[in-house]
Amino acid sequence: MIQRIQSIYLFLATAAYVCLFFFPFASYVTATKTYELSVLGLMETGIPLERTLPLLAGVLLLIILTFSIIFFYKKRMLQSKLTAISLLLNVGLIGGMFFYSDRFAESLSARADYSTGTYIVVIPLIFLVLANRAIRKDELKVRAADRLR
Repeated sequence: MIQRIQSIYLFLATAAYVCLFFFPFASYVTATKTYELSVLGLMETGIPLERTLPLLAGVLLLIILTFSIIFFYKKRMLQSKLTAISLLLNVGLIGGMFFYSDRFAESLSARADYSTGTYIVVIPLIFLVLANRAIRKDELKVRAADRLR
């Protein structure tokens, strides 16, 4: 049953991960140039200077994992476990984002100005928690109905 509320939460989390490709995490302003850090790497006015492959791989993995969790609706316990794994990977993504942000701030000798992408990373975290709660409620309903039989 794809029309359950947790499927909507998981889809919205997937959409938020896709939005990370369009918004930078941080920007750096030096005396002569402006740089932006996004999932694709450090960019100078659209020209890639250095790639951040772990961030890119993490976001792609989270997109695929979160979208595929939607289709495990018949296996609610597996769906709940995969959602928990997705939550842990999201926390790792946030840590990696700040790691790269600090690393590039030191190498460029500039202060990192965090932008929209930094806040977008929190949105899937919220939706994954809501989806996990809804999955567990469904499992409790099914167990209660089985007990009545």
